[in-house]
Amino acid sequence: MTGEFRGPRGVCVDRGSKLLFVADRENHRVKLYNKDTFTLLRNIGSSGTGPLLFNRPMEMCVSVAFGLLFIVDGYNHRIQVIQVDELQEERFRLEQRVKIRRAAEERLKNVPKASVTAYDARPKDALLTMSPSMREAFVMRFPHLGPLYVYFTVEFRML
Repeated sequence: MTGEFRGPRGVCVDRGSKLLFVADRENHRVKLYNKDTFTLLRNIGSSGTGPLLFNRPMEMCVSVAFGLLFIVDGYNHRIQVIQVDELQEERFRLEQRVKIRRAAEERLKNVPKASVTAYDARPKDALLTMSPSMREAFVMRFPHLGPLYVYFTVEFRML
C-alpha cells in the first residue's frame, strides 16, 4: 500500500466491490484503496470539526445498498455518514444484479412444476429415441406427462 500511515485504526472492506477503506487516525483522514491491487485511490477528509473533517477517525462500516460509508469520528464525538462516489457505482451494479435475480425468480414462478412420480411415468408408454450409433444414449419421452424427458447414457457390450 502506498502512502504513510500514522496510527491506522479501522479497516473496512466490502466483498462485492473493489474498495478498501482504512482509517488513518493520526493523519485525520480515511484512505480509499483498490482492494485487489492495494493502489491508493484517494484520501477522504482532513483535520477539523466540520463535515468531511475528522479528529481521529477510528472505525467504519459500509452500506453498498445506500452507497454510504459510516465513520466513527472519535474525538469529535460523532459518526459521519459520507456518500462515496465509488460506492454509488457499486450500488448501481448491485441494483442491476437484484433486478436480474428478481426477473429470473419471476420466470421460475411460471414454470410448471413436476407433479408426477417415477411410478406414474409408466415406461411402457414411453417413446424411445436412440442415438445414431446405438451406443451412447437414448431418451425416453412420456407424451401423456407433457415436457418430461429422461436421458440415459449407457454402454452396450458385446458378449
